[in-house]
Amino acid sequence: MLTNLEPSDVTIDNVLEAFERLGALEVATKIICKNVDRVVLHPIIASHGHNNQQAISIDVDNGRIEISHTPEEKNAQNVLDCLFDVVGYLQSNLPKIIEAPVANAIIPDLVSALVAEWLTPSVPLELSDIPELEVLQTKASTLAKKLSSSGWPGSQDLSDWVELTPRMWLTRRRMASLDRVRTTLALERGPTRQVERIERQVVSTQDAVFPTDGEGDDWNSGWNHEDESSAQLIQNQPEEDDVSAWDFDADEEPDANHPFGQTEPADDGKDDDSAEAWGWDEDSPSKQQDVTSAASNASQKEVSSNRANGQLPQEREVILKESYTITDIPDYILDIISKDVQEATDVKDPKYSALESVSPSSGLLALPTFVLAMFRATAPSYYTSSLSNGNMHLYNDCMYIAEKLRDASLAPELAKLRSDCDSMEKFAKIAYGREMDVQRTILTDLLDGAQGFTSCTQFPYSKQCEDAVSSVVDRIRQVHKEWSPILSHSALLQSVGSLLSKVIDKMIRDVEDMEAITEPASRRLASFCTQISDLGDLFVPAERPPSGAEVVPVTAVYVPNWLRFQYMANILESSLVDIKYLWTEGELSLEFSAEEVIDMIRALFADSPNRRSAIADIRRSRSRQSR
Repeated sequence: MLTNLEPSDVTIDNVLEAFERLGALEVATKIICKNVDRVVLHPIIASHGHNNQQAISIDVDNGRIEISHTPEEKNAQNVLDCLFDVVGYLQSNLPKIIEAPVANAIIPDLVSALVAEWLTPSVPLELSDIPELEVLQTKASTLAKKLSSSGWPGSQDLSDWVELTPRMWLTRRRMASLDRVRTTLALERGPTRQVERIERQVVSTQDAVFPTDGEGDDWNSGWNHEDESSAQLIQNQPEEDDVSAWDFDADEEPDANHPFGQTEPADDGKDDDSAEAWGWDEDSPSKQQDVTSAASNASQKEVSSNRANGQLPQEREVILKESYTITDIPDYILDIISKDVQEATDVKDPKYSALESVSPSSGLLALPTFVLAMFRATAPSYYTSSLSNGNMHLYNDCMYIAEKLRDASLAPELAKLRSDCDSMEKFAKIAYGREMDVQRTILTDLLDGAQGFTSCTQFPYSKQCEDAVSSVVDRIRQVHKEWSPILSHSALLQSVGSLLSKVIDKMIRDVEDMEAITEPASRRLASFCTQISDLGDLFVPAERPPSGAEVVPVTAVYVPNWLRFQYMANILESSLVDIKYLWTEGELSLEFSAEEVIDMIRALFADSPNRRSAIADIRRSRSRQSR
């Protein structure tokens, strides 16, 4: 209690003046500050770290101040109300001689503790709590004005807090969204589920995808490919593009009629940096591409001719469907983004005017970019450590997220999401490529055990060759088995086809590098080729033929060097006459150059008039073809 001393005429001012004359005023002031802090301020400002959680009630009457507790829980508004009363009491009752020293001693620490322990933690996370924040700002501003009116310190700190509060709220929202990403990834994984991707495309019946033998309804029987407008697009896939099963085109704008934004194949001639980073630049496209392109050109000429004759081509809608597996993670990520996007619209309501200084709608719409960036930064370690075949799950999840966000990006206010979709698709390609790179390395190491097949008939090297080939075959079948429940059918065939193509390419190079191949070695090499060729049964169409019809594998579509490999196996088992016939009358020249065939003839057959004659015939045939 600070009041006049009774009943004598000695006042508190007289006492303090006496202390000043004795040189003890500073000591007395410190004692007063300590007692005011201990008895009055500390019970009010004590934060949640202390045992006392009850709200404080202040009663000022005739120079007396009484502090009591109420049943309510203490909060920032209660603290501000109490401090407002206490500051008013001190301003009215502190003697002028010590008012400034006491204020300078207790107010800065008081305001600092108020801001750090009560005001800043009270900035809400949910948009619905913003009206309460506005009340808190008003009370803090009122206290700042009261301090400023007496020249006491601390008013600027409170004003700064009021001004920075909207930015603090936005920062909290960003941190909360990012933390939810980390929490989502750290959760125990729930069950996976199948999702379907549907693509619709109107295609002219004049296009090459429609057969001319009257079986128009069965054109899609083996091509159930999710991102291609026709089977022609699958055949045009280059070997180096492992992810072409999804037809990524990061620079393509989504079309309102095609929510996936991928209705045409990428053909801009630009190299993909992420593909180069993972060594996806393999061999040239399959020869089938040239055949299909020719058919397409012929079809276009026919369409132009019909139009010139006044005949319009008929059109039909093509619906392509495929299913693939995702984890529960995309749903969590999309929920986080959906909440931010929805509140970016809600925050425009006048009742949230306290946030106007930070353009809250724009700030919330920027959060999906941060969420996806956090996901890309942290997901690889979580997926690979907690999920079997984590990279392939990551690939599917990223593509699903990008697909859903691309649908949303059609809205004008969400157009910025398109670049995020492109980033997610590229990230998916990197995850896919990382897994493909690992599998290629494993297969290459396994096949290296054959040591180039140079001693495939001599023990123990013959056993090493057998083990190498068997291990490669088993590995590819195992990969196909593991990826089959995860990837879509076309992506599965594309990925396994790329791995098989890598194995085949190495085997072809190893055989071509052999300078001499004996008859036993030729038979052994042919048997190895047969083992590899048996993997063709993995490439069956997604849609089964009618009952009783034979299932025709589509291996050559997904393994560009498949026909080249089959011809090499034929050469190993063929006579000179057969090889010359394959070159002059067959299609061997489509897969091998003349010099390659000649080199294999020299390795397989001893020098003789027949060999020289066959070589001469092949060279003459090549000369005629070149003319």
